[in-house]
Amino acid sequence: MVGFGWMALIVALGQSPDGSWIGTIDRNGKSWPVRVSIKGSTADVDLPALDMLALQFQVSADEGHVLLSRTGMTGALTRFDGLVNHGVYEGAWSGLGVDARFRLTKTVEIPPFFREKQVAFRNGAVTLRGSVILPLQGRKPFPAMVWVHSSGVETRDSARSSWAIPLSRLGIASLVYDKRGTGQSTGDWTNAGLHDLAGDGLAGLALLKKRKDIDPKRIGAGGLSQGGWIAPLMASESRGVKFVVVMSASGIDAADQSVFDVANRMRALGFSAADIKAASDIRIELYKAAKQNRSFSGIDAKLAEAAKKPWFPASSLPQQALSPTPPGVLDLLFTD
Repeated sequence: MVGFGWMALIVALGQSPDGSWIGTIDRNGKSWPVRVSIKGSTADVDLPALDMLALQFQVSADEGHVLLSRTGMTGALTRFDGLVNHGVYEGAWSGLGVDARFRLTKTVEIPPFFREKQVAFRNGAVTLRGSVILPLQGRKPFPAMVWVHSSGVETRDSARSSWAIPLSRLGIASLVYDKRGTGQSTGDWTNAGLHDLAGDGLAGLALLKKRKDIDPKRIGAGGLSQGGWIAPLMASESRGVKFVVVMSASGIDAADQSVFDVANRMRALGFSAADIKAASDIRIELYKAAKQNRSFSGIDAKLAEAAKKPWFPASSLPQQALSPTPPGVLDLLFTD
């Protein structure tokens, strides 16, 4: 195992799970390094090979049996289920769609390399709550990132462990927050357009600019997938965004990407070119009617007929058009 250095020192034997542990998750001859810090009913877990740090787990312990569990945003469960015996914690691991074995050894306390401050800020009537992740080493004031969200239900957790905490090792601060209507934030993301969500990110940027430990001339915006639209939009609306980092971004609007994406997925499932064209034509007509504020009556009849086709469940088409189309949905679909 490489990269743990000073953590190779082992402490005295003991049955309590509290403390710091290092080891590996092993499957099919491959190993993932893992670090675990347990304190009472919670634990922080680092998976450095996956760029995931300080993942928060719940802990339950009973007479040497220790279970660490975490439910992700999609509902998927990750578990360390094993026994603690003479300074070794080992057992079964499940997560990321695979099962494996793990073996951890108790070690000296792992020192923190970041600190986290809970914050709240507002964009109009919406209150956003999140965390500022600050390095414990490096020169102040720190450069910083505002991390915006992908589509769907998104709290601060994903960007916190995947981006903000790893970047703190490099002396870069981050703001991560619960998307409006998720976690501890108010509002409703389902009716929010890209401009609304960009406004949330810019409100977070304004909060960072007021902090003495943040350099206001070195604050950027970053995001994955839908965040790859939002971060550049923030930069186009504010000179306070000094740089942009995007992943899985798009050069077309969401409506065109939606048609392209569904067609590719139907093709991968083995549907014919004629079936894919039929589904795409309805989707394109649906989007055009929404953009032009036209009646959906004719499209609803086509949707009812399409619902009888074998390809309909794979098309992601609605049973009936949403009328009137909410402004936030229109903004999301057609922002260029």
